[in-house]
Amino acid sequence: MPTKKHALVVDGHPLVCDALCSVVASFYPDYTIHGAYTARQAREHLTTSPNRWAMLLFDLNLPDEDGIELIREVRSHLDIPIMVITGRDDPITAQASKLSGATGFLSKGSTTDELRDALSTVLAGQAYFSKSLALGAISPAELTQRHKQVLDLILHGRSNKSIASELFLSDGTVRNLVSALFDVFDVSARTRAALIAKVTATGYRPPQNKII
Repeated sequence: MPTKKHALVVDGHPLVCDALCSVVASFYPDYTIHGAYTARQAREHLTTSPNRWAMLLFDLNLPDEDGIELIREVRSHLDIPIMVITGRDDPITAQASKLSGATGFLSKGSTTDELRDALSTVLAGQAYFSKSLALGAISPAELTQRHKQVLDLILHGRSNKSIASELFLSDGTVRNLVSALFDVFDVSARTRAALIAKVTATGYRPPQNKII
């Protein structure tokens, strides 16, 4: 008798998570679909039975942890398709997801047919990233406005807490934005000093006047 296949859907919004579980189950009736609302719950699923998973679907905005960091951690242990499904559908987030180990990236604004195609692609061993995201080398000038604001404040020596206060963001959101910058600029040391050195090497300098 063939071993049952399992997929895990991780989304910080319970209604969205449950809906995605139902949709994926309709695509793959031979799979058992599990849901997790936090990174902690996801980690519990993955560490309890690490060898049973055939596919993972991750959101990035988790209530307790940076989704990018979780993808990186999972990828270091499991060689299976990881599809990101998120509302943060900009090139820098897609690039950060790809560099962290995701094999696919899809906007939550996509259709059910697009989701089916994306999952079919990654399960076949291929990457799925929308051409409209224009993945590739991203310069500081090509960042989204929010990422550029965070980068400029980092280059001015501001702490995460100071950035969160100035931009009216949560500490977790700032951590996510900084993590994405580390990935996009391929800063393996993941320190502010390494990021600043990598960015300034491109010739970029932050504005000296007020940033926001």
